[in-house]
Amino acid sequence: MSLLAKGVLGGTIAYCIGMIIYVHRKQTDDKMNMREGVIKDYERQQMKKLMNVKFLQEQEDLAKVLRAQRKADMKKKEEEKRRLAEATAS
Repeated sequence: MSLLAKGVLGGTIAYCIGMIIYVHRKQTDDKMNMREGVIKDYERQQMKKLMNVKFLQEQEDLAKVLRAQRKADMKKKEEEKRRLAEATAS
């Protein structure tokens, strides 16, 4: 085998080994990134869940305030109607 052929063969083998190592490392990095992505998605979902619970609680509190205001307004209207009825009856 000539020196040139040995050099080409050695270069080809080195290139193939380098590519195998690169692809293996790339796959390992991609796998780690995918795992981190899943963890980040889970954390994002939990944060969204907490935000939704907080928003729901705020809405429930606002609904209670609104119901109380409506009840007070209804009492005022009934009181005004009663006073008008008493005033017209007198």
